[in-house]
Amino acid sequence: MQQRYQQLMSGIITLYRGLHDPKVPWPVKLLFFLVVIYVISPIDLIPDFIPVLGLLDEIVLLPLLVGYMLRLLPENAHQQNSQENILANTFWLRITGMALIISIWTSLAVICYGIGQLFL
Repeated sequence: MQQRYQQLMSGIITLYRGLHDPKVPWPVKLLFFLVVIYVISPIDLIPDFIPVLGLLDEIVLLPLLVGYMLRLLPENAHQQNSQENILANTFWLRITGMALIISIWTSLAVICYGIGQLFL
């Protein structure tokens, strides 16, 4: 399980680095953007509040989409990452993602509080 997680994170980081290459066509960049939006979006194919099936779409679709997008990248558009580099980038990716999620929820809480104050 840990090995699959590291492969997925390595693929995501490789995609991120490969997408900065000018040889990568814009439809691949657009697909990467749409996948990222789908993953962080609260709207899913299967709602997350359903106990087991809710996370199943992310567990199944994300690795499939990352593998597909890696095949769309040109061969020399990305370099293989060393294990230490992958782990360092994973740490900053987690911190950035956590900060993004916290800021979104904080913004929603402030908006809901403001709307509640209007009606009280």
